[in-house]
Amino acid sequence: MKILPTGPATTTSSMEPKTKHERNEMAIVSNVTLIDCQDVVNAGYTETGVYEIYPEGLPYGTPVWCEVDGNTGWTVFQRRMDGSQDFHLYWEDYKRGFGNINGEFWLGNEAVHLITTRIGRLYELHIDLQREDNDLWYYVKYSDFKITNEDDNYRLLYNHFIEGTADDDLAYQNNMQFTTRDRDNDLYTYNCADFEFSVGLTPMKATLEATMRAQFFTRSIG
Repeated sequence: MKILPTGPATTTSSMEPKTKHERNEMAIVSNVTLIDCQDVVNAGYTETGVYEIYPEGLPYGTPVWCEVDGNTGWTVFQRRMDGSQDFHLYWEDYKRGFGNINGEFWLGNEAVHLITTRIGRLYELHIDLQREDNDLWYYVKYSDFKITNEDDNYRLLYNHFIEGTADDDLAYQNNMQFTTRDRDNDLYTYNCADFEFSVGLTPMKATLEATMRAQFFTRSIG
C-alpha cells in the first residue's frame, strides 16, 4: 500500500538533487523535516529506497520505503511479497510497525495516522496486487485516505474509489476500525483478524484474500 498527498506541499528546497545515499548529510545541511515521501522528493532526493521520516507527533523517526517517480514521492506503508514476515501479530506490533523495510513490513498505524491526518494534506491510496495463479498485476486507487487515532481504533476512512483494474473490495470496509488477533473491533461475531489471518487492517482483507503479494502506498499531490 502506498499513499500520496493531494493537498498543497509545505516543504520545498532549492538544493541540487541528491541521492538516498546522501540523505543524512542533506537532512543536517538543509534542516528540512521530512514527514512523508513527498517531502523527501521536495527536498531534492531522487532515488527510490529507504529514508528516515519524522511524522508530526511521533516521538521518534521511522525508516520508510519511498517510491520516487519524477516529482512524485509515494510513501509505502505495507508490502507483502514472499511470506517471509508473519502478519498475524498483535495490536502493539501494528501500532509501532514491524518487518524488514527492504522486504515485507508494516510501517505502523501510529505513523500512518499522523501522516494521513497532517493539516493541509489529503492522501491518495494506491494498492498494487499480484495474483498467485497467473502472476498478473492489478491496482486500485482511492481518494482522501486516512486512518484515525488509537482512541478510535485506527478507523479507515476514504472518500471514493478513483479507478483500478481490480474490484473495489474496500467499499464495504470504509469506516471500519482496525482489528488484530488480540483486539476485536470488527462487526462480525468472530474476530476477522484471527479467523481469516488478515494483514491486521480489516478493510484490507477482502482485497488481499486472492493474493499472497501486495503493496500499499499513499502519496500527496501538490
